[in-house]
Amino acid sequence: MIDRWLRESCVSRMLTDSHQHSRWSNGLSADYLKYWSLTHRPFLEQPFFHGSPQREAIAGIAFFAASEGLYTSLAGPSRCGTTSLLHHVGSMRGLCDCAVDMLMSDANGMRSKSDLPRHLSSALKLPPGSTLSDSRNVLQKNLHCGVQTIWLIDRATVATANLLQSWSHECPEVSIVAACQNACVVSTTDHQRIDLNPLGLDDALQYVQRGMQHAAGDPAIFSDAAAVRLHELCQGRIADIAGLAEQALAEAAIAGDRFVNTGTIDAVATRCTQVDRGAAAA
Repeated sequence: MIDRWLRESCVSRMLTDSHQHSRWSNGLSADYLKYWSLTHRPFLEQPFFHGSPQREAIAGIAFFAASEGLYTSLAGPSRCGTTSLLHHVGSMRGLCDCAVDMLMSDANGMRSKSDLPRHLSSALKLPPGSTLSDSRNVLQKNLHCGVQTIWLIDRATVATANLLQSWSHECPEVSIVAACQNACVVSTTDHQRIDLNPLGLDDALQYVQRGMQHAAGDPAIFSDAAAVRLHELCQGRIADIAGLAEQALAEAAIAGDRFVNTGTIDAVATRCTQVDRGAAAA
């Protein structure tokens, strides 16, 4: 029996744009996976999705690498998958014809220029206490070997983005890609901006189908109308689509339904919106 506590379960606030922290999916019991004969959570444990916005953003980063720029911003609405995209790019060994060494950092703690050398040396996995000169020596060796170093920095604020853009001229051996929400993009004309947009309808439909297939489930469990409703309610934000779809699977399993329909999706979304408002009021 599926835990009926799921009927009242949802997260009271949005955490991040990561699939693992969705407003609709926290605390899900695994019993619904058995009901639908799924091997794992189809959306919260789905591999990186190469939708049109994701492909365009990766192409933008590849162009940035080829142009050997010093700084660019990866901008998009919250919960559209910037963290997932950065981790995917960080796992790549090359971009088009460019040999690259990817570094990954979180912008947390980057408050002044004096903080950046420490974060860079940490991203390079240098010993504690390493200096900017030590980091630049490593970066220069990469360049001599024909390898470009790209530093991917997640969750940048407007202050951090300004700081990184200014500092990038002091360490030209590394190219910086700072991910931030649209409102945090540095409004200057001397750097490239890469956009990560929400999923379009076709991409959202493919995302739902691929998630079910990857978990060895039947894509027909979500009707086309249900998938369209997911896209409408979540405005194409991939993290919200993942969480709402996962919760809808659990809700439909509790009800003993054979399919996930628009009514189930609306009910889950309405309940979670009410909880969110209650939490905000409290």
